[in-house]
Amino acid sequence: MPSAVCAARTSARRCWSLDLRRKDGNIVAFAYAWLEGAEFDLSDGITLRFGIEKVKITGRNLNAGQRSNVRLFAGIVPHRVP
Repeated sequence: MPSAVCAARTSARRCWSLDLRRKDGNIVAFAYAWLEGAEFDLSDGITLRFGIEKVKITGRNLNAGQRSNVRLFAGIVPHRVP
């Protein structure tokens, strides 16, 4: 399955997988087909469930638009973030 193959700027397109870059520089990819649930908590960050794997994304501005209409959580839910 191709990783990060997506036309993220095209609203009708979906990505095949979500690539996550860790602090140590390693990258792990999860197929969107395995995404069972997503939760955004202002105080706790984003939690994604891929089968038995639980992925936690923490940081600032996780659902705030850095550019017009670009929001991480709002892009993950419809599978548009590579």
